[in-house]
Amino acid sequence: MSRFKGNNKINIIFFLLMITVLLLITSRGIAANLNQRNIALTKEVSELVSTNQWIKYQISDKISLEKIEVHAKSKLMMIDVTNKDIRYLSVDLNYVNEIKQGETNKAWFIKLQENVGDIFDGQ
Repeated sequence: MSRFKGNNKINIIFFLLMITVLLLITSRGIAANLNQRNIALTKEVSELVSTNQWIKYQISDKISLEKIEVHAKSKLMMIDVTNKDIRYLSVDLNYVNEIKQGETNKAWFIKLQENVGDIFDGQ
């Protein structure tokens, strides 16, 4: 009987040792897998940062002030404004306010009639 007790202790120690070895092997495998995943994600992040910088460069190149100016002058036939092109007007604000108040008092149907009449009067 004492022989089984000693054998049981050895069996328990052997069993605990095997569990420890299995846990170590499993944890190393998990750590290696996580390390590979970390490397892959780091590579992906660096590629995305590089792509983001390239896209920012392309956008800034497309909307540069010089390109907008060239497009406006060549395609839209726009010209630069000089001081002699600027005209200053003075407006009587009381008169403008009277016109606005008079327009708000009109019924929407009367406004519609006037606008339709203006369209046909112009032809």
